[in-house]
Amino acid sequence: MKSGFLLTLLFCIGTSLMAHADYVKRVNCGSTVAATYSGHAFDADLSVPGELTFEGKNAYTSSYITLNQPFKSARYDNPQMHYRFDVANGNYRVLLHFVEVYHGIAPNTDPNTRVFDLDIEGQYAETDLNPISAVGGPDQIYTIDRTITVQDGELTITFTKVSNDPIINAIEIFGVSTGTPMDTLWTQTATGIHYDLGSVGIGITSDMIGFKRAVDGYIRTREIRVDQDSWPDYVFSKDYELPSLEEIRKYIEENGHLPNIPSAKEVEANGMGLGKMDRLLLEKIEERIQYLENKKA
Repeated sequence: MKSGFLLTLLFCIGTSLMAHADYVKRVNCGSTVAATYSGHAFDADLSVPGELTFEGKNAYTSSYITLNQPFKSARYDNPQMHYRFDVANGNYRVLLHFVEVYHGIAPNTDPNTRVFDLDIEGQYAETDLNPISAVGGPDQIYTIDRTITVQDGELTITFTKVSNDPIINAIEIFGVSTGTPMDTLWTQTATGIHYDLGSVGIGITSDMIGFKRAVDGYIRTREIRVDQDSWPDYVFSKDYELPSLEEIRKYIEENGHLPNIPSAKEVEANGMGLGKMDRLLLEKIEERIQYLENKKA
């Protein structure tokens, strides 16, 4: 009896853990009929107990845009609306598709009317979202693609008014296994691909706290730009205290390296920041110019 119960329990737990990886849900927001896009079926936007509920009273189908469903219709509300999906706990890829269906399109020509905030499960937020400005014009699809983790059995997407009603045209949600595929972590836009969930390591698996990207190996490129908040023009200031050559000689004898320059042990232990080192080396070059000028005088 106990063994049978244990097997049943393990089966239920395993099924629950696996369920999220197989989860697929697409919604044709704002429409009571299903739609097909790129070979994928988008369900009608209807509340289904135990599956999908939403708080967004209003639906609209545009006669101004040329796109087909699921982008021609939208759900909207004021000042806030929610979509809630009952799902097993786990990782999910959420794609939200936005198309401006009214404002900024003739005869409603003001493109700045609709601005709203977005929150996905409290793990991703977007402020002052304007679908038209996000894509550079009307009749275009703006997609937000994020991977989040559900821990309470409910995936919640919240839209909040900033100026005018928030809208959503289509939603896609996919379960993601623990080993998240790379294409679910990156977001593609018109300007490139982006990853903002953590750090990127190439050839390295150790802790990367403090670094956005770490590479264990050689990097080949034509140019590296390092932004700096300060540059050693201060050496030529009248108020700059230039150390004497005797002070520098004494410092080198005691420490084995120039003042303000890291020692070999420090570099071996902590590496070297290119931006900081370029600044310090230029500082020493400019100081040498000062010494030569002082000698001439």
